[in-house]
Parts: sequence; structure tokens; C-alpha cells
Amino acid sequence: MAVTLVSIDVETTGKDPKTCQIIEFGAVIDDWSDVQPLDKLPTFQSFIRHDQYICEPFAAWMNQDIFGKLSGAIDLEKGESIGTPGEVFARFYQFLIDNGYKPSRNGFIHFIPAGKNYQSFDELFLKAMEPWTNRFRSFRRIFDPTILYYEHDDDEPPDTDICIARAGGPIYDQQHRAIPDAKTVLHLLRYKLL
Repeated sequence: MAVTLVSIDVETTGKDPKTCQIIEFGAVIDDWSDVQPLDKLPTFQSFIRHDQYICEPFAAWMNQDIFGKLSGAIDLEKGESIGTPGEVFARFYQFLIDNGYKPSRNGFIHFIPAGKNYQSFDELFLKAMEPWTNRFRSFRRIFDPTILYYEHDDDEPPDTDICIARAGGPIYDQQHRAIPDAKTVLHLLRYKLL
């Protein structure tokens, strides 16, 4: 199967894209014409700095390590970065170019997204940010692993934890961080499709 996916995950200050913000953005490129181990795939990660943060209590609790890094109280790890939305998405644009994507005549980079709830969550936050809408276009059809793990008539669309259990267990211990979550989506897709 010759397809290249960009698995995207965001961590946010809450659930409402009109009032809450992205505080971490991560993306992993997976070229299925040349399948590589997940840990060898090109990855992009950055925390996003805002002038102020509007935060729901649960998101503040869940993302306290991210806020520690944004505040400087916790050191960044190798490969982690921080930037404003404009800086982050300018670097992501260059990351895609460096990995074979070519801008269209009007300057947009088009890609096939992969993600759990990408269209109903991540993309809504991304589209609320001008640096995103001025540079990127994702195809309307996405690769979401949920349907692949739907088992029977009385089953509900499974959440990530159920998908992981049905794929034989977790491959990353750290959840609610952009890169491990983006790689988990790719693992779930590969487990059923490759």
C-alpha cells in the first residue's frame, strides 16, 4: 500500500476550541511504501507558548508537566522545543518540506491526516489558529483507527484504550503527550492494515 500519513496529536488547555488553546503539537510521518519501525519515523514536536492560558481544571492537572516546561520549571528533553504559534507552524511547514512534501502553487501543503478524533477535536483547534489555516490543508478523509476495532453490532465505537487492548496492549507507557499518542495511532492502523 503506497500511502503517506501524517499522524497528528495536540494537547490542549481544555475541550472548547473557541476558548482553549493548543499547548503541545506533535506529528509523525509514516510512509507505507517504505515501512520503518515507529521509533525511526520523522517526528515533529513543539510546545506552544501563548501570552495567557485559558485552562479547564482537568486539563491543567493532566498537563502539569507541559506547563512546567512552558514555565521553565522543568527542563526540555532532547528533541523538545517551545515556540509561539507562528514559530511552531513555520518550523512544521519546513519539516514537511524537508520530508518530501511540496507546497502547491498557492503555498499550501496538503497531507493525509491520521489521528484518533482528528476531525472532531485536533483539527478544530488547529483551524482556530491563523498560522495553521494560512499554510496547511488536510484531505477531508482521514485515517482514524476506531472503525478497525469495532467488533460487533452492539459494540460502541471504541475509545483509544479499548483499541489498544484489542491490538494486544500498549506500546507506549506515556499517554497524553503528542508524539507517543501520534505513534500509538500509527501502531493501531498498522496492526490492522499492514
